[in-house]
Amino acid sequence: MVINEKTTAEITTSKYTDDFPKAYIRLRTVLDALEIKALRYVLKGENATARIELAKKIEPLLRHCIEQIQGIETGCDDGLNLCDGVCVPYDCPWENLE
Repeated sequence: MVINEKTTAEITTSKYTDDFPKAYIRLRTVLDALEIKALRYVLKGENATARIELAKKIEPLLRHCIEQIQGIETGCDDGLNLCDGVCVPYDCPWENLE
């Protein structure tokens, strides 16, 4: 698509720009649900050993999702830190535990 003044005006005044807050809220809701579901799944283990095994089971699924979103990008965006292969907005927690 060639970008010109008319195209830019169409894009910025499109009804779709009004839908972005709704789309963002839906995405945040789904992400919140995923976080809670994953944590509850792991915490349902009856003891620490069971919880570790459940965490090991679910982690590859979550990492796969991250990889699909990141695509072929390498490294972390500004403000994010690489922590065991994933980018997070804080220092890697277990690096400070040693």
